[in-house]
Amino acid sequence: MSRLMTPLRIGPVQLPNRIGMPPMVRLSPHVPPEVIGETGDVTDAVVEHYRRRAAAGTGLVIVEATCVDPSGRVWKQGLNAFDPSHIPGLRALASAIATAGSVPGIQLVHGGPQADPGLFGGVTWGPSAVAPSVGELEPCELELRDILRIQGRFVEAATLAAEAGFRFIELHAAHGYLLDSFISPIRNQRTDAFGGSLENRMRMIVDIVLRMKVAVGERAAVGARISVFTHIADGFGEPELVTMVRSLEQAHSDFVDLSVDRVLRPAFGGDKSMGQLARSATRLPVLVAGGLATPMDAERTIAEGHGDVACIGRAMLSDPDWAKSAAAQMTSPSAADAR
Repeated sequence: MSRLMTPLRIGPVQLPNRIGMPPMVRLSPHVPPEVIGETGDVTDAVVEHYRRRAAAGTGLVIVEATCVDPSGRVWKQGLNAFDPSHIPGLRALASAIATAGSVPGIQLVHGGPQADPGLFGGVTWGPSAVAPSVGELEPCELELRDILRIQGRFVEAATLAAEAGFRFIELHAAHGYLLDSFISPIRNQRTDAFGGSLENRMRMIVDIVLRMKVAVGERAAVGARISVFTHIADGFGEPELVTMVRSLEQAHSDFVDLSVDRVLRPAFGGDKSMGQLARSATRLPVLVAGGLATPMDAERTIAEGHGDVACIGRAMLSDPDWAKSAAAQMTSPSAADAR
């Protein structure tokens, strides 16, 4: 029997299978405004984009990075969840995904140093006044009261998302946005409780997860997406991966979502992938994304212990029926022989 097509429990949520659609922001000059919207509102085309992939049999559909505060907006067309007026559109989106048979998920983000101040008429924020890279805008360092306010905005957005019907809520703590900036020893030069050791640098995320769990309760699974491979230049290796995963487990996270360069590739010069190392360090379900294209890639991911959910990105963008094709292949006699 295909391991990919078996159900999985994540906190209070049951997935019908192990196929996931990861959060992917679709911004391109080739995508017309009516498809992604101009002001962060949920359009009919946005709903249809996710509904199609849910209807194909994807077990978990995670809606793209959705902003929790005006000061964290990165894209003009990016979705928002920082005001009650956003609930109707988000509710329509969650309902369409659920009605199609998938678990509706959503990713919450604050752009931090990568936010676009032209969208909100302010300044960008970071854990320290360190630019994301050479030549980029230097953010303002967050004071403690600002940290607490932004934590509260994540919690409010999670509450709003749960009210809208999302059953899976993840923090975007990867790819250089605000929460990931706290993890970085280069961009986080703080000397208070949110800086210094990796455990302290994870505190921003841990505190939010703890508060989200209380606010959301059993309405949704709560966790975070992290990325270690983007911090290799910072000296990150297996010990840092283990620390990050265990920090989330201690925060009573329901899952860990790993964004990696290649799911099936051994990491840190060893013989185990990042997903395998993470799964060895925690009992939490581990989602993985990165370089998975074919149904057999996804099947190997589950069967070989690289992850508990195989998230398919580009391949599912190009083929809305990817999950349907995968199910057919994984249940065919030839696929059973190959396994």
